[in-house]
Amino acid sequence: EIAELHLLLSMVTYQNWVERDPTLKDMVRLLAEDEEKAKQEITYGLLGYPVLMSADILSVFGELVPVGKDQVAHIELTRDIARRFNHIYKSDLFPEPRPLLTETPSVMGTDGRKMSKSLNNDIKLLDSNEITQKKVLQMITDPNKIKKTDPGEPNNCQVAYKHYEIFADKKTLTTVQDECKGAKIGCVDCKKRLAKIMNAYLAPIREKREGLNNEKEIYEILYTGNKKARQIVQQTLLKVREVMKLKNW
Repeated sequence: EIAELHLLLSMVTYQNWVERDPTLKDMVRLLAEDEEKAKQEITYGLLGYPVLMSADILSVFGELVPVGKDQVAHIELTRDIARRFNHIYKSDLFPEPRPLLTETPSVMGTDGRKMSKSLNNDIKLLDSNEITQKKVLQMITDPNKIKKTDPGEPNNCQVAYKHYEIFADKKTLTTVQDECKGAKIGCVDCKKRLAKIMNAYLAPIREKREGLNNEKEIYEILYTGNKKARQIVQQTLLKVREVMKLKNW
């Protein structure tokens, strides 16, 4: 059903709408350094992927979509598609969804770029304590603080300190600022402390995941959820075909 809705929505979506998508541009950069050469590597499936995500949202008439900051452009595209569909077919079938952002709408990767498994700069929720610490120790810190005795500036610590701001409490943040500016701690020890804080924060998630080891139960949950969603999406498709004056088959 989603694939069919994707096809129908693609008929009202301008090509330049998907070409300006920032995620697509990131993928282009990953494919090759030369932009023109990279464009030759883009498949139709990759180009149309943003429309597929729009189909996911509109298939259940989503109005608020929880996303990260880097996905806001996808929501804007979905709004454009919904608006144009409604205009062409003189209907109000689709709502124009809005992004629902948390207090931390984006998380920086260990190398300073946005966190992404594709860039191999991510810390996975299910990483072990040891792997998490290893990745945290790779985080970029204040380039001017080379030795422990060098005073640092937390605001210049573009990766490690940003993670402190996400995971640590205010008291710890004050301590980090004082120790960094006063040259009371080295960056390695500071990052080891950060790793402990992050591991403690993620521990409940990891423990809960360990408890989900009944494969049959997991598949039953997925099947039940799929069945409920499919009932909604099937009704959506009927309405879309009716509005588009397509014969239902």
